Amino acid sequence: MNLRHQISGDRVEGLASMLGISSEDALVRYACSPVNGRSTHAHYPPDVVEGGQDKQMDVLVIDGQSDSGDVFMLQTRCTDSFSSNVPVQQGNGLT
Repeated sequence: MNLRHQISGDRVEGLASMLGISSEDALVRYACSPVNGRSTHAHYPPDVVEGGQDKQMDVLVIDGQSDSGDVFMLQTRCTDSFSSNVPVQQGNGLT
């Protein structure tokens, strides 16, 4: 495990312990926070779309007003690599 993984892992485990949530939920909050500008403590559960048919999406945030806005789609993993099928599944989820 390299230093980057160790630092991230320590922060995720600390967040999980502090909030009393699973490591998987803590990883999603940790990854989502810099993207959506929210504190890990102010994470909104409706953003989390993880489940059996989620098309490799863990968080889907629609941020905007009126007719325009930004859409953030996050897929979190704590691995060195991922299957080449993952981007295809994400593309299917977007359509």
